[in-house]
Amino acid sequence: MCRLAIAAIFIFASAAVAQAQALGDTSGLSCGQFKKSKDGTWRAKGWMILPCGVALSPGTPFIEGANLCGRDLASELDDACGG
Repeated sequence: MCRLAIAAIFIFASAAVAQAQALGDTSGLSCGQFKKSKDGTWRAKGWMILPCGVALSPGTPFIEGANLCGRDLASELDDACGG
């Protein structure tokens, strides 16, 4: 059982790294990787690691004005994806 849990962690980590590579540089976020919830916050749809090394789990919220990787991702998502 423990080996299965460790394998699952490696699979999630591998998928997150692949997704982070697809993001490209720090300005290349994809609208499809996030959703806007009813309370107005943007949330990550799946596991990912941002190029600056910050790991995000599904449902991680981005609050307006919050600094993540030196950026206000909520405002950037509003501008790029419609908010």
